[in-house]
Amino acid sequence: MSDRNAQIAAWQTVRDVVMEHLALRRAEVHARLGLSFTRVKALGRLAGGRLSMGELAAALDTDPPYTSVIVDDLVQRQLVVRSADPDDRRRKLVGLTAAGAEYASTAESILGQPPEGFASLGAAELGALTAAFRRLGHGAVTTR
Repeated sequence: MSDRNAQIAAWQTVRDVVMEHLALRRAEVHARLGLSFTRVKALGRLAGGRLSMGELAAALDTDPPYTSVIVDDLVQRQLVVRSADPDDRRRKLVGLTAAGAEYASTAESILGQPPEGFASLGAAELGALTAAFRRLGHGAVTTR
């Protein structure tokens, strides 16, 4: 197998494991919280602090009208609040309510669980896996 073919095979394996695991975790989050993943993602972005509507749209990679739909739904569910920016009253800030923070924490707890197969790896294997992914992701990892 050529180096390029080995790289492709490794990537496909990693991608398949990650995508399958994320699909299972997203389904678990949806079942527990009753929210679409985009709404859960919004709560997660807001866990770091209040954001303007534009900042939230950029963080979610959604257009402003769709971001408004998301925020309207989360406001109705009492998970976020909108308020005027004290420095620019034309600008709206979005922040989590206590319930929204709890939802974000629950979602992160579920999403942060590693695949069950990790339990079969020893400390040295986990260390090697972590080191390899840090090398691969250095400078290439985004927060999207």
